[in-house]
Amino acid sequence: MKKIIIFIILIIALFTIFLLGNRKVEEKENIVFFFDLMEKDTNINFSNIQNSILEWKVVDENEDVVTVERSSKIAEVKNITENESRKLYSFFEENGFELDIYNLADSPQGSIKGYRKDKVYCIITQDYIDMNINCAI
Repeated sequence: MKKIIIFIILIIALFTIFLLGNRKVEEKENIVFFFDLMEKDTNINFSNIQNSILEWKVVDENEDVVTVERSSKIAEVKNITENESRKLYSFFEENGFELDIYNLADSPQGSIKGYRKDKVYCIITQDYIDMNINCAI
């Protein structure tokens, strides 16, 4: 009887370790799926998708703005047109993402817009001709 209980506990422990170990893989796959969804919805091709670190600004318990880093993927859109840019921003707005006031910046050289929905965080950096989209789940 003890051997059966130990065997069951071992199986449960191995299964739990397997699931926790695959969590990062699933998150990365979800980000790639998210980029695919954006490409299909906007008809805009992303290039140079690679691993990155998303720096997301939040307000801590002392009401100070601090940066939280998350493992992410970043993609580029080279020579983006104004119409393509509007399509990408519309994608976020039409799908229930909200702009985060702590992750916004605008200057003559370009802009940064941080969109958030549930556990998905995206920073869009745009200059005159290129756009980078950095997303984490």
